[in-house]
Amino acid sequence: MKKPIYLVQSCPRDEFKRAAKKGMKCDVMGLHGEVLPLWATSSKKEAINDCRRNNRLPGMDNIYFIDLIDLFN
Repeated sequence: MKKPIYLVQSCPRDEFKRAAKKGMKCDVMGLHGEVLPLWATSSKKEAINDCRRNNRLPGMDNIYFIDLIDLFN
């Protein structure tokens, strides 16, 4: 039985923009950059709201994004 878990990750803004220009998707960003896993949630809506709230903070040099992880029991 698999259960979806949404991992919230952080990456420096300039590195995120360079990867986006190369066409890299968020699900492979963890393999190609300086990405920090921060926390996980079981709800996609909660993960998206967390990312939106943290991306709107003034003076932040990081971009927050989510990655889907399948947890198998």
